[in-house]
Amino acid sequence: MNSVQGNPQHAVYNSIVRSSNHSVQNQFDSNHSHKNVPSSNSERVALDTEKKDLHYGEQLSPEQKRQISELKAVEQKVKAHEQAHRSVGGKFAGGISYDFQKGPDGQEYIIGGEVPVQMPKSEDPEETIQAMEQVRRAALSPANPSSQDMQVASKASQAILEAQSEMKSKENKNADEQHHEDIRNQAIQKYQQQQGAFMRKPQTIFDQSA
Repeated sequence: MNSVQGNPQHAVYNSIVRSSNHSVQNQFDSNHSHKNVPSSNSERVALDTEKKDLHYGEQLSPEQKRQISELKAVEQKVKAHEQAHRSVGGKFAGGISYDFQKGPDGQEYIIGGEVPVQMPKSEDPEETIQAMEQVRRAALSPANPSSQDMQVASKASQAILEAQSEMKSKENKNADEQHHEDIRNQAIQKYQQQQGAFMRKPQTIFDQSA
């Protein structure tokens, strides 16, 4: 699981938003697969170049061609899946890493991938809610979210509920404090009014003469 550093003032929980590997992964020798290659390094395998229908100088069989077509379809789905996470995740999403599988034509094909996602918890519950809503949207952004995507979305939803509860508690505490302050101010105002009335009350003066 990759780690993404966040603001040191925040507690950061790193989850991996990952696409599911296609069934073709098990159709070839497992020694031909490569795990977690960052997308920045994937250019060297020429992902967008044409895949040739030759295998070590020999013509591919119909079955091999079918496998290559399936691998190409998987590659497109995985790239779209991970790019959706990356785009929607914004500043909370890290770089994409891909898993590769060598096809019968000797070319490398993407069969899986992952995007590390920060799950920051701020001291301000409102900020936490905003961040977790974006994390949840990123997890559910692909057309077919994986089980890991659903887990990340569930964690984000739980964090939202906890932040909402914390915010409600603070609101109630502030309301109670304001209520007590209002009572205190009313008592002071009443006392001042009573004192003012006493000072204005006329006094009877008795004049005694010898």
